[in-house]
Amino acid sequence: MVISWIHNNISDSIKECILFVNSVAKIWKSLEQRFQVINGSRKYKLNREIFSLKHNGSSLVEYYTTISTIWEELEDMNVYPVIRTMSGDIQVILKALDVQKQEAKLFQFLNGLDENYNSQRSQILMMSLLPSVKVMCSVIQQEES
Repeated sequence: MVISWIHNNISDSIKECILFVNSVAKIWKSLEQRFQVINGSRKYKLNREIFSLKHNGSSLVEYYTTISTIWEELEDMNVYPVIRTMSGDIQVILKALDVQKQEAKLFQFLNGLDENYNSQRSQILMMSLLPSVKVMCSVIQQEES
């Protein structure tokens, strides 16, 4: 059933390369290897988009959706090693890395906001504990309303 669904939802040219494969796992692996784009130029392009992305008067929801889509695509490209034993030290390191990643996202988000958000940006950056991007976006949306 799944093989039939795949065949019915891909183009004829792609279908030809998997037509006689009788395992969903093999079909998926073949398609993944063919179309998965994880290379330096794609990561560079996405990072460049993040750094050049500007609010430019669009709605805050549109701006946040655009930047978070790029973050998600970048995150999907990153391959991390599997941790088999979770010691206390590893948990501390992972927590610190997550905080740094969230701060970087917040800074990228704030960087692209229009100039009329300068006061909110300044207030946020003076906080001792920085909020998440989601919290910040929610606060700005409430003020916008």
